[in-house]
Amino acid sequence: MRRSGSGTYISGKSTTAGFSRVGIVAHEPIINDDCYVTAVLQEFYSYWSKRNVDIISLIRTPDQYEQAIREYRLAGILVLCPQKHFTPQILELIRKKIPIVTVGVCLDGLDGYSFGTDHRKVCEKAVAYLHKLGHTKIGFVGEALTLSKYKAFEIALKKHRL
Repeated sequence: MRRSGSGTYISGKSTTAGFSRVGIVAHEPIINDDCYVTAVLQEFYSYWSKRNVDIISLIRTPDQYEQAIREYRLAGILVLCPQKHFTPQILELIRKKIPIVTVGVCLDGLDGYSFGTDHRKVCEKAVAYLHKLGHTKIGFVGEALTLSKYKAFEIALKKHRL
């Protein structure tokens, strides 16, 4: 066994025969909520734990993904809520055949590797539906962390001249 970082130990072989490892990577600390992030993580953990896959949570940026895959002997990584400006680096990793998928937002150029919610489309549909019902005073309820959703909401209001 060798020490790898502060308090993290990795053995030469998987500690449990028949298990493999997948990394969940975030670019910033994951905030436990009652909505999207918690639900995604619970489903991910539940699904893979039944298939003898260990899940390792990491905070990394794309320039650190290859090293993390080697260091933790990962079968692949799932990037939770990737940041748009990392798209070129993620594309480079895909070209290198690094097993990677992103979840949380759909990023342009990562078709087939990026899955998530299109906030603009969701807000547009919601505002269009309420406008069709005759509503003209439509509000937004959300947290400071939902800035992209709020911007999409504003765009939808302008489109419907509200």
